[in-house]
Amino acid sequence: MLFHLILPALIGCLPAPAPPEPDGSRTLGIVPPYRAEPAPPEWLRKASNGLIESRSPNPRHYLYEAYGDGCGDWLVRYLRFPGSGEAVDEVQQVLLYTSDPLAEPRVLSTVEITFEVRRARWEGLSFVLVDKRDLLRPGGGTPSR
Repeated sequence: MLFHLILPALIGCLPAPAPPEPDGSRTLGIVPPYRAEPAPPEWLRKASNGLIESRSPNPRHYLYEAYGDGCGDWLVRYLRFPGSGEAVDEVQQVLLYTSDPLAEPRVLSTVEITFEVRRARWEGLSFVLVDKRDLLRPGGGTPSR
């Protein structure tokens, strides 16, 4: 009887499932997800994922990070962890977005950016980590070239 009272209470305490990723990937959990303020806009993850997928083959396992400058600009970093048989042109790609979702992002050279713990610096500007996800695509990702 006690079980029937406790179980619904425990189920109510479970966190809500994460929203689906644009590419169908799911959180892997090796690197804990991280969220902070200012929260990135809803469109940022989908827009950056679409551009990254169009630029090069995508491995099954990757890390997504979004950094905000507090003034509307967003730095998005993708770190790819290629598996056996997966070819990747670049292990790391970085995009700079403005607050306008229709504006083309700037593709940055990774040598221009300094990444620190929960912070990135580029051309004298400082960005704070606001979203980090360790993701795994279903299946094998995009086939290698």
